[in-house]
Amino acid sequence: MKTVKLLLTIGLLGISMFSQAEIYKCLENGVAKFSAYPCKDPASQEEYDINRSESMSSYFTRQNKKLQQKLDEQRARAEAYIASYPAIPSTIRDAILDCKIIRGMNRKQVYYAWNVLPEDQKQSISRESSLTYFTYKQAPICANDKFKEADLTFDNRTKLLVGWNIRY
Repeated sequence: MKTVKLLLTIGLLGISMFSQAEIYKCLENGVAKFSAYPCKDPASQEEYDINRSESMSSYFTRQNKKLQQKLDEQRARAEAYIASYPAIPSTIRDAILDCKIIRGMNRKQVYYAWNVLPEDQKQSISRESSLTYFTYKQAPICANDKFKEADLTFDNRTKLLVGWNIRY
């Protein structure tokens, strides 16, 4: 009977020690992996405190606060741009503040509306027209409908937006 109690006590101590075991965070090829075993490369190893983990709702709340902060910063930049150019037509002014693009905007106004820079540019020059095409592969964070890619066409003579093709 005493041996059974001794084995149970040792077993419970072993389990409680194992439940408080360390968790390691290993970075391998830019991917974080969590394990109870130390990492192969000690330089990529961090001890991870399992008591500091957060719930999904607090994570989403924190992410929503970050997104709202970015949206507020973008809105403030757009309002400052509009305030510095009072001659901007009201349709373009409203489009910039609503995160939309319309014909007649220049590249700077498109940037302030979307807050995204184009990833690619190509020019097409012919006898009839001279156009520049800009490809956007990142949708603006303020847009409700996220696109995969957008091609915006600007007239080289007037430097104004004349058309677009957006793929969802």
